[in-house]
Amino acid sequence: MTTIEERKKNRWLMLQKFYELAKGRSDYEIIDMWKVGEQLGWDRETTETTYDYLQGEGLLKAMTLGGGAAITHDGVKEVEKAEEHPQEPTLHFPAFIVNITDSSETVHGDRIEVRGDAVGAALGRGAQAEARDINVYRESLGRSAFDAELKRVLIEAREALEEGEELSADDKNDALDDLNKLAQEFGKGPSATRVQRLWNRIKEIAPTVAAILASAVSISKLLHRDG
Repeated sequence: MTTIEERKKNRWLMLQKFYELAKGRSDYEIIDMWKVGEQLGWDRETTETTYDYLQGEGLLKAMTLGGGAAITHDGVKEVEKAEEHPQEPTLHFPAFIVNITDSSETVHGDRIEVRGDAVGAALGRGAQAEARDINVYRESLGRSAFDAELKRVLIEAREALEEGEELSADDKNDALDDLNKLAQEFGKGPSATRVQRLWNRIKEIAPTVAAILASAVSISKLLHRDG
């Protein structure tokens, strides 16, 4: 039997997936909710009940009779607020749901599957304080399955942020959070949309760090991918 906590996790995962597929734009395109459910590893009942809740709350809306739907403006705001302030609850989701599902867990019906690697565990949103320690950052990357070039570039970017950029404390913390999230993306299978968004935010704060990141082939490919 699916618990209330698992249902909340499922709702967040579906809303986040719609956001990514819609490239962060409300009413941008019609998305097949059944395919979203398949991508998340759910049966049709889990997909339908999860969608029904999100539609009822005005976060998704039906576009076709066959399961086509779109994320609404309120849905976009919900995702972006959660991602910008992961330690704070949103109108529909408690903070721990966003932190857990984004770092290492996917819920399949009444079953939780742990995914990711050492980077997801060490650099996830629930561990940002520890991740600010550059030694923790290096160690977590060392335990990851990343290729050698990506590890090197991520460490160089972090060192440049620590040593070379003249930033305010707030700007440095924001850039650190985005760099940690970028590493986390590669720990769970990167979304080009999210990588592009995180890199752009880093570039606004610390252009030198962004340039170092873009030198990695795996990052550069995603930055130049359309959609």
